[in-house]
Amino acid sequence: RLKAEVSQLKRSLQRAETEARVLWEEMRGKEHQVDTAYIQERVMLRREVDKLRLLLLEKKDENLQLTDKY
Repeated sequence: RLKAEVSQLKRSLQRAETEARVLWEEMRGKEHQVDTAYIQERVMLRREVDKLRLLLLEKKDENLQLTDKY
């Protein structure tokens, strides 16, 4: 149960960091012209990439645990 909570907190932190990173990149170059739909799409895409990276790392960990068992 604690592992599930830690995992959920890590995902929440990763989401927040992703949003901040995308917004920072967008705001750095533009001061007045902000296309919110474009920013939302970038945030969504970055979240998907981060989610897939996390899934890949989890699978790698599972594989390591399986190979360590046998």
